[in-house]
Amino acid sequence: MGASRLMFLMFGGDSMGDLDVLRDEFDSLLLADEHFPMWRNWGVEDTSVAVHSLGLSYLLTIGQQAGYAACCEYPVAANVRADCVWWNKDSKEAVAAFEFERHKNGAELKEKVENLLIAYQGLSQQPRLLSLVFWTKKFYALEASELKGLWQLFGSGFTTRDGVRIPGSEPSRLHVFECTHSEIGTDRLMLRNIKERINR
Repeated sequence: MGASRLMFLMFGGDSMGDLDVLRDEFDSLLLADEHFPMWRNWGVEDTSVAVHSLGLSYLLTIGQQAGYAACCEYPVAANVRADCVWWNKDSKEAVAAFEFERHKNGAELKEKVENLLIAYQGLSQQPRLLSLVFWTKKFYALEASELKGLWQLFGSGFTTRDGVRIPGSEPSRLHVFECTHSEIGTDRLMLRNIKERINR
């Protein structure tokens, strides 16, 4: 059911694009329910990179079920790998790049935004969608003030430690989503919802 809905969004009469595919799945979590019960129902232990692995696998599944070619940990530059990339199978162009990260103090989210800008350049400025999906151990959404700098960084660009200037891009191209969890038992997390955060 989830896959057929995504295929309709991609190729049906609505003529909706990759962002709509993502939003539709994040609103319904149909594929998450179908393919990742350990995250949605059983609860996953907050150990090592368990949630990170599930997040990357989930983004990969969404892309594949929507008809894209998709790959995790794809190299986009020297020593930089995008967490997930989608390609159009007909045009062979990259249409979306993703980073999935745990929020700790905010610095790690900025680093992921920098990775998205590097990915945008490394993929010949092809992706229409650049998305940061993050999660936190907290069971409530972060304040908007904690995220505002992400769009500013995306728009202005940055200089790498090696002195290479990475140009910014239109801030509206960056889409940020937040995963919130419920706790089951002792230190087990269950994905509750995924909400888009707006640049305010």
